[in-house]
Amino acid sequence: VIMANNNAEADDELYKADQMMERDSFNLALNGKDIMGQAGNFMGYIKIIENYRGTRAANLAHYKAGVALLRIHQPQLAVEYLKNYSGDDEIQAQAYNLLGDAYSEIGDMSNAESNYKNAASASDNVSIILFANYKLAKLLEFQGKHEQAVDKFNEIISMDSEIAEQLGVDKDIIRLNK
Repeated sequence: VIMANNNAEADDELYKADQMMERDSFNLALNGKDIMGQAGNFMGYIKIIENYRGTRAANLAHYKAGVALLRIHQPQLAVEYLKNYSGDDEIQAQAYNLLGDAYSEIGDMSNAESNYKNAASASDNVSIILFANYKLAKLLEFQGKHEQAVDKFNEIISMDSEIAEQLGVDKDIIRLNK
C-alpha cells in the first residue's frame, strides 16, 4: 500500500514537472517550485528522483531531467541523469540518442558513437533507428571517418529511401565521395 501511494504521489509530481517542461520552463521542471505555504508548489525531476527512489516516475524523471539539462546547455550533468534511466522501451532508445548528443557536446566522440549505435539497436521503431544512424553518420563525418559515414548513409537509404531523401543523405554521400 505504501509503495502504491508513493507511485501515485510520484506520478502526480511528475505530471506537474512535465507541465513546466512543455512550457519550456526547464529550470522549474528540474527544480520544482517551493515557496513556503503557497499553493501550486511541486517537486521537480531532481526531487522526484531523490524522494521516490524505485518508482516508475523516478526512473522516468532521470530521462526527463537529462532532456531538460540538454535544453539548458548542461550536457555533462545530462549524461549523469540519462545514464541512470533504465528501460526496455523506446524511451531507452531515445535516452541513448540523447546520451550521444550530450557526449558529442562535451567532445567525447567515442561514447557519443557507442550511444548512437545503442539507440539504433535498442528499438524496432524504424524512425528511431534512422535518426540514430543519421546522427552516427554525421558524427563519423565530423571525425573524418568518411568511408564509415558513407556506409551509414547508404544503410539509411536502404532502410527508407523517402526519409533518406528528406534528410538529404544523397547529397551527403556525393559530398563525401569527392
